[in-house]
Amino acid sequence: MIFRKASTKDLPSLAELRWDFHFEDHQPEPKVSKEVFINEFTEYLENSLNTGKWTVFIAEDNGFIISHIYIRKIDKVPKPGSIHREYGYVTNVYTKPAYRNQGIGNKLIQRVRNFAGSEHFEFLIVWPSNRAINFYEKAGFKIHNEIMEFRFD
Repeated sequence: MIFRKASTKDLPSLAELRWDFHFEDHQPEPKVSKEVFINEFTEYLENSLNTGKWTVFIAEDNGFIISHIYIRKIDKVPKPGSIHREYGYVTNVYTKPAYRNQGIGNKLIQRVRNFAGSEHFEFLIVWPSNRAINFYEKAGFKIHNEIMEFRFD
């Protein structure tokens, strides 16, 4: 098993996994074809990886990506007590079903924590599904605040 940061050569596999991840949670039918999604996703993630907007950590088994976790670096607005700090938004954590409960996700989340620490992030946030709360608690995340949102429908 190899754990590493994703590169642009991984884009097709990451797009396929994102498509699979969407349907595993019984999400609504897509509004676009798989081909359109793959093209849009690949273009978006290529730009995001090249600009450092997103970092993706992956687990690879025999040349196939079997798990991933995304982290987005977000700048905070400077304030007198903290001139410039960043935090990380963790999302899109997915492991193929056949590889679950083997500690792979734990190893990936540890890499995210190490990365965030080396980048001097102030904190990490995540909006976990109910079934993922235990996973994040084991990784040291704590429920801290209630989030409010406004959606444009």
